[in-house]
Amino acid sequence: MEALFHYIFLRVFCYSTESEEKVREALLFLGYGDKKAEAKIEEQVVEGSFGDKIKIMELKIEKAREVKNLCRNIMPFLELRNIGNGIDDECFLHMRFSKEKAFEGHAALANDNNIISFKGKIKAYPSSRENAISAITDAISQYHNN
Repeated sequence: MEALFHYIFLRVFCYSTESEEKVREALLFLGYGDKKAEAKIEEQVVEGSFGDKIKIMELKIEKAREVKNLCRNIMPFLELRNIGNGIDDECFLHMRFSKEKAFEGHAALANDNNIISFKGKIKAYPSSRENAISAITDAISQYHNN
């Protein structure tokens, strides 16, 4: 399987009630499959509505081998019938993964707000939403047929 994305951004919010180390481990697990992976995580502190401190942690994955590995991990979560809903006009695929499940060592989609957000720039030539949907659809079909 080739890499479906040029690069991938993973972003998570760490609230003052959470352990920064556990949130960092969840982010690394989702990105690399290893909670102790060596990676440069960009961090920014912002102030919440009630004056509390919120740390934003971001991870950019752009090496082809690492993007391929992440693609293998997320492929089971991609469904043909809903894939168009997560792709925007700039050819980014958006997904939401559970922060808690990632810390436990499992990748799982989430519908609540306790998430790690996934934003991947789809390889589509020429770059258009329709071509991005086609590229992802082909990759999903190949994955499920193998």
